[in-house]
Amino acid sequence: MVSVLESTEKFPQYLYDTPGGSAFGLQLLSRRIRMKLEQALTMSSRDCLRFDRERSSLTFVKTIEEAKKTGDRIRLIYTSDFDEQGIIYWLGTNGRTASDWTNPASIGIVQVTCSDQRQPFGKPEDVLSRDVNPINCHSSDDKNANFTIDLGVLIYPTAYTLRHARGYGRSALRNWLLQGSKDKQVWEVLVAHTDDTSLGDPGSTATWPIEDDRTKGPFRYLRIAQNGKNSSGQTYYLSISGFEVYGEIVDVVVDGFAPHKEEKDRNSGPFGKSKIPLPSSSRKDSGRDEKVESLMPQGANNNKLRAGLTADMVSMMHTRSRMRVARAGRHPPVGTDARGMRVIRGPDWSWDDQDGGGEGKIVGCVENGWVDVQWDNGYTNSYRFGADGRFDIQR
Repeated sequence: MVSVLESTEKFPQYLYDTPGGSAFGLQLLSRRIRMKLEQALTMSSRDCLRFDRERSSLTFVKTIEEAKKTGDRIRLIYTSDFDEQGIIYWLGTNGRTASDWTNPASIGIVQVTCSDQRQPFGKPEDVLSRDVNPINCHSSDDKNANFTIDLGVLIYPTAYTLRHARGYGRSALRNWLLQGSKDKQVWEVLVAHTDDTSLGDPGSTATWPIEDDRTKGPFRYLRIAQNGKNSSGQTYYLSISGFEVYGEIVDVVVDGFAPHKEEKDRNSGPFGKSKIPLPSSSRKDSGRDEKVESLMPQGANNNKLRAGLTADMVSMMHTRSRMRVARAGRHPPVGTDARGMRVIRGPDWSWDDQDGGGEGKIVGCVENGWVDVQWDNGYTNSYRFGADGRFDIQR
């Protein structure tokens, strides 16, 4: 670690690695450095081991599933603002089995999203903060501002608590909606606030009851949506630095709950948003698709298509590649021709046993971060070699 820092920093002549050597400690660091801690690849599979436990193995998931089988009820009832009886607290302590609470949005137990593509201050997860001091967390000045919470569990809510954030003066909520949804498509208004002055100074809290209407719900998603100007009377900043909800938990989402991923749009595949825009025409041309598929290893089972790229996208990739070659005098630019390179599966490998657990050889040029590889077992397919920052293969 010291060697890495010495290569990027210019330290003063202190013995900073001995007691009393420097009065500044980590404040000596002036340049941003990003580091990633991983275990070494295993010798047998060459896989990079992951550290997150399966969601199904978490205690709170097992508790909910067991309660469903036995008919028991998991009811969390309000006693005081930000007590230890709420659903967010329950999730953040893994069903009250952990001694210390952890923000569940910071570890993928729940998900919080902001209506802003880039939130001005704070992070979406700060909406659930229980820090002693409120965090500067708010949306932009947008009359349609909102925060959406994917609880990862299904609940019948009976009450909820908010804490006003610090930051802009006079930005406390006055007119807003608490909404619930099962599918993030159809939203029910649970509580509508109009000129509500319950929140005032930064850090102030308030709790409101929610009608326990079993004809609505259960809800997986909760949304706090701006519905008018805040306490300034002029702006629409949505300032929140604490949220809790109470009620009955009736089910849990196990499969299909993917933490820390942006919602997919029509250009997205299972590996995230494609950087290649769709053609202006979305008309399906099956003959053209079949022609494109015939040019790729494994045809319709090519990994590009399995990753969410369409035949139109692949065709556009090929077209752009040919244009670059033509502009370069029909010779690919330096660095794009990796043909003949011996490779093994890389840190982002997602293709089961296509490689047969062995090595392979690159047999084509790199096109938009994808490359064709023929494995020693005779199998050939396309793999990410820089696409969206991922590497299925490595030297």
